[in-house]
Amino acid sequence: MAGRYARASARRNRCQSAPFAPARERYALRGGRTVSRLRLTRRVRFEAAHRLWSEQLDDAANQSIYGKCAREGGHGHNYEVEVTLEGPVDPVSGLLVVREQLDHVLDEHLVSRCDHRNLDDLVDLPGVSTGENLARAFFDWVRPHVPAPARLARLRVYETPRNHFDASEPFDASGPEDK
Repeated sequence: MAGRYARASARRNRCQSAPFAPARERYALRGGRTVSRLRLTRRVRFEAAHRLWSEQLDDAANQSIYGKCAREGGHGHNYEVEVTLEGPVDPVSGLLVVREQLDHVLDEHLVSRCDHRNLDDLVDLPGVSTGENLARAFFDWVRPHVPAPARLARLRVYETPRNHFDASEPFDASGPEDK
């Protein structure tokens, strides 16, 4: 047993002498005090149906690409969506955001729009209702309603136990400009 405790003590000592600053010191100082930032992840669930089918493809191509997900009747999922906010912790409340405010945003702008619905009927969903497109659309729906000063850092859609899709701020796919 003594060996195990010695190894744990050695690990602690290595961690304490790490060459990087603690999280609270890595963020900008404002008004002479440290601004602590962190991330909060909240999860919601809903059930919805959809069919993977592109009007730009013929029947054979749709069947080849989407397989059983292209069946005419569609299919359903028990979706889970994780929303990760990032921002400063309020020094008075000790919170990044009041949980009830975040729950209201998620219910109004995501769950109530999708729960027990056919996602293909959503008019503001771009393209085929793939997990990739759902994550992107859900991110755009929630982002403008996140209580300030927090920001939406990531939205993750769990469609099946094997598949999840992450959306975050848009990036420029063209790469850095050559100068």
